[in-house]
Amino acid sequence: MITAYDGKTLVEINAPLHMSWQQAFDECADKGTTLVTYPRTLKERVALTIRRHRWFYVDLQRQDDGSYSSVNTNMVLPSDHDFQWLRGNPNNGTQKCIGMGGIPMVVYDYPCNLVDEWDFSLFCLAE
Repeated sequence: MITAYDGKTLVEINAPLHMSWQQAFDECADKGTTLVTYPRTLKERVALTIRRHRWFYVDLQRQDDGSYSSVNTNMVLPSDHDFQWLRGNPNNGTQKCIGMGGIPMVVYDYPCNLVDEWDFSLFCLAE
């Protein structure tokens, strides 16, 4: 799938189904792209609903002050941002990386280097 997203091209990459947030981030970088940013508009959320697998990672990490920031852009979301959290999340601030998925779409936090048994889609943004 290729679509417009935040002024860039959103591409779903064929990648290993089981990967960590860090592996997803690195896979996009290896292709000269960046891991998809957190969707800020309804149009961006809709673009991410068409995917091969239920879950995917976004370029967002929890910071020590509780805010959430992108590694690749200047986007910062406050600690009280109205995320629609997956039940049981956030995990007391111990898991720094952010993923999304499900129907309706929810947000979850995750250890950055943990490879899980869940199948993940990989969305990258190209200029």
